[in-house]
Amino acid sequence: MSCEDLIDADVRDSSRQAAAGTLGDRCSILRPTKTQKPSGGWTETLNTVATNRPCRVSNTQRQSQERTAAGEARNIKSRDIRLLATEDVRDTDVINVTELNGATCDFRYEVLDPGDVSDMILRVVQCKQIA
Repeated sequence: MSCEDLIDADVRDSSRQAAAGTLGDRCSILRPTKTQKPSGGWTETLNTVATNRPCRVSNTQRQSQERTAAGEARNIKSRDIRLLATEDVRDTDVINVTELNGATCDFRYEVLDPGDVSDMILRVVQCKQIA
């Protein structure tokens, strides 16, 4: 790694720490695992892969489209959740918002698009709220 790479990495780390201060909400990242049942079928369990992570839930919803299992498009309302770019978020994950604007809560969002992680400080994850 060159000196420039080390400086760039240090600047990104400092920027991420500063960005984390602007993410006033908190969440956990849950990842589903499927286990085959002896009687047939599957059981899906959500496992926590990260807790108490800084995030920011957007105040506005937007119209999005989602494909059903039959391949049909349907309109849904989605919301953006901002996380540090270093968070491991996959399109199968669930984000459980545990603190919103300083208040304890329990809102779950299914990840629709985990966003790009290239060299960014923050990633924008598109989600839809679930039960």
